[in-house]
Amino acid sequence: MMQKFDNDGTNSLTFDEFIEVYTKCLSYKSKREEEIREQFKIMDKNGDGKLSCEELKELLMEGDEAFSDTELRMVFEEFDKNNDGIVDISELLEALIGG
Repeated sequence: MMQKFDNDGTNSLTFDEFIEVYTKCLSYKSKREEEIREQFKIMDKNGDGKLSCEELKELLMEGDEAFSDTELRMVFEEFDKNNDGIVDISELLEALIGG
């Protein structure tokens, strides 16, 4: 991967090369965040800005892989960082792409 950004072939990154890598990473994270926010709006059936366990269950059941109630509860609890029984957008973003 380093060769991809090591434009001058020194096997190390100059400051400008580092900035190029960093900018691409930020761009990817920003794009990913936008996609997650859009998906969140779709999952949030009642439009309250929060995902209930039931709303998350509907999303997970749409995929190819079936989740048991126990697995669903574990996923929900992992996303619900403050243990208030709902998952808001900041918790979902933290779980999926980090701070």
